[in-house]
Amino acid sequence: VIINQGSLHATGSKATLYVKDGQLVRAVLEGSPATFQELDDKGLLVKGDANNANYLAQEQKVILTGNAQLFRQGDTLDSQQITYDMKAEVVQAGGKAGGERVHVVIQPRGKNQTKNTEPNATPSASPEKPAQTPPQTVQP
Repeated sequence: VIINQGSLHATGSKATLYVKDGQLVRAVLEGSPATFQELDDKGLLVKGDANNANYLAQEQKVILTGNAQLFRQGDTLDSQQITYDMKAEVVQAGGKAGGERVHVVIQPRGKNQTKNTEPNATPSASPEKPAQTPPQTVQP
């Protein structure tokens, strides 16, 4: 099963869709694994997979349960349950008390990588720090 809505792309082996007044309200995906991916407001790809994915369309949230993983810009998050709020770009992870721990890997970022997503991007001049050109030597 493949579901596309806006920049959201989700797959699973089985889907249950809940519709109200012709609008998708909720999609429950089961799979091995169920997957989703979407572009966030910064244009970065966010991907996730789990045994089950519950997409809440009106709240713009994805809840991944069972062996859940979330990937964004080289960062990874592993947990039994992950809730990703696509609108606020907020992630919550955890499981039952006494359950498995949450595993997070955050890649180091350089000063300029926070604004530029391309690894070889050249930072543009800004009003706070204008671009500088090296002095030129003139031969007589």
